[in-house]
Amino acid sequence: MDFLPGFHPVGVAQWALVVTSIGIVLLLSFLVLNSRQAGLSHIPGPFLARYTDGWALYTAWRGIHFHNKVHVQRGLQARYGDVVRTGPRSVTVFDPAAVPVIYGVRSKLDKGNAYVPFRQAGMTTSLLSIPDEKTHSQYRKLVSNAYSMTSLKGYEPYVDDMVNRFVEVCNQHAFARKPMNLSLWCQYYCFDVVSKITMGKPLGSMQGEGHDAYGLVQRVRAFGFYSGLVSQMPWLHKVLQDNALMRKTRPSPFMKVVGGTVQARLRAPDPEDQPRPDLLSHFVATHAGYPSLMDEKQVLIMTSGNLIAGGLSPSASFDELCRYLATHPGSQDKLYAELQQAQCRLPASYDHVKNLPYLEGTIREAYRLHSSTSFNLQRVTGTAGLELPNGVQIPPNTNIGCPAGAINQDVRVFGADAAVQPRAVDAARERNE
Repeated sequence: MDFLPGFHPVGVAQWALVVTSIGIVLLLSFLVLNSRQAGLSHIPGPFLARYTDGWALYTAWRGIHFHNKVHVQRGLQARYGDVVRTGPRSVTVFDPAAVPVIYGVRSKLDKGNAYVPFRQAGMTTSLLSIPDEKTHSQYRKLVSNAYSMTSLKGYEPYVDDMVNRFVEVCNQHAFARKPMNLSLWCQYYCFDVVSKITMGKPLGSMQGEGHDAYGLVQRVRAFGFYSGLVSQMPWLHKVLQDNALMRKTRPSPFMKVVGGTVQARLRAPDPEDQPRPDLLSHFVATHAGYPSLMDEKQVLIMTSGNLIAGGLSPSASFDELCRYLATHPGSQDKLYAELQQAQCRLPASYDHVKNLPYLEGTIREAYRLHSSTSFNLQRVTGTAGLELPNGVQIPPNTNIGCPAGAINQDVRVFGADAAVQPRAVDAARERNE
């Protein structure tokens, strides 16, 4: 007699289906609960953004891949307003009046996890990635003298050397009637300048026919793409980079050169072939005075970080500045006339050009319209939350930030021609005057 009528053994596939279903239910429950606990239901935004940072990841990829991040950001603003929910616990603010509230000294908001990808080998003492304001201030004061105006003017001869080399390269191409990839050479120039003022010697990108020294240009591009994405879901950095397996990989040729230079300078702080101070000399001097804070690893972090960050943003803006002048002969003529009237000679000193309004306007507009930042400069609200200038209340422990690209083209600040560079340069000149 069959004592178990209708019974059929459960197969592996069926058990897998049950486990998968339970997992999906638990995941969805967590996403819904996390969304509700965030207390952001009063802030409009895309439906998926309420429950997952995956929406922000995809949006960041789309903006970087298609080079239209400002267009994407402005589309969000047009649809949802000045305050948009872009994640379960994340808010993007497009109101220019909110910038001092979020980033001002008095706000004292800590940095969010979006900065995690910028940590070098898991270290949290890079000035860019230090999360809390107190620690950041402590480390910033250690090196503030290296970035004072007096120190910066002391680096000017280093910059002059690289300016002369860049002009020499341009002349060589012009006399030979040889096409020149100006965008690429702008990057070579900027990385060599930053290397010269940081370590007293260029990386060598502008030597000969020009080349990507140590693959730094390509690596920085790749890192910009990576950080722009991973900053939206910072836990991915632990999976992809910041783990024991990845730390066992060999250092890049660039890091070998920087590490070797740092070690040599630590052993001989005042080399005979170093006639004037550079940034590394300041870092080494700080190491001698405060070895517990500015240890050897911190000197390496400061040096390499300065090379990478210092070359990334200036190279993008310098490239766009040259592109703008090349495609707008009228603006080029105005700038040339101003330089002639000021009787500038190559290489022009900072004191000679600092009061030239059209030159300053052109440079400022290049930085305003062509920000290299691919993500919000994220902060985290404190236990009391935050009230924005438009009256919107942001609950505690919320990631909040302003997109630099969209803010820098806001018509409420820069007028109806905010995105039109030729007119904007003239407006900037008038503001400077």
